[in-house]
Amino acid sequence: LYGICTIIGVLLGLCLVYWAGAKAFGGVGGFGFILDLIGVSAVPFWLLAPLLNYFLQFEFSQATRILLVIAIAGSFIWSFILLRQSLIFGQGLSVGRATLALGAMWIFSLSAVYLFLP
Repeated sequence: LYGICTIIGVLLGLCLVYWAGAKAFGGVGGFGFILDLIGVSAVPFWLLAPLLNYFLQFEFSQATRILLVIAIAGSFIWSFILLRQSLIFGQGLSVGRATLALGAMWIFSLSAVYLFLP
């Protein structure tokens, strides 16, 4: 139950950050529609989360480590592409504005996570 509540909280937080970024760069907003776009864009995170957990929790050979880093980077790039495409088609932003909005969202998110790390 705790994991489900965590996922719901993370998705709602991601939706709020996405909504703020889309509105700031001229998107149409619409929270229900954004929730649908985030649901589609979250597919790579289903691969990224277990791989990242495996990478952090276990010790393994250098070759396996390289393969995991490649898989994690691929999931990260895939998520970037899906989120940018959702900003382009779902919010009506240009490619440049969508890339800037996504960069601003990631900078905000990373700085917020950095504040709460011990």
